[in-house]
Amino acid sequence: MDQIDSLIGWVSPAWILVIALGALWAGIVAVAFPPPIDRFPRVLAGAVLGAALGQLVGGTLAHPWLMVGDVHVVSTSLGSVLALGIVRRLAA
Repeated sequence: MDQIDSLIGWVSPAWILVIALGALWAGIVAVAFPPPIDRFPRVLAGAVLGAALGQLVGGTLAHPWLMVGDVHVVSTSLGSVLALGIVRRLAA
């Protein structure tokens, strides 16, 4: 139980929401344009990485557009969608 408490203290809830938002965009794209099943882990990883980069860019720019707590939803979503486009283009 102490290990879980120390992990929760280390990971910000905002980053958990960023990962969830990236996974959401990966799911939306996978439903709209189904990839082969062996490529889905790459799609998911690309979406989460893009969401994380979008969050970092949004935090750097410090724009107040549509924030949920500390998460910049617009830049996180944009980063995730752009990364998904790159992953899909490279995988084709």
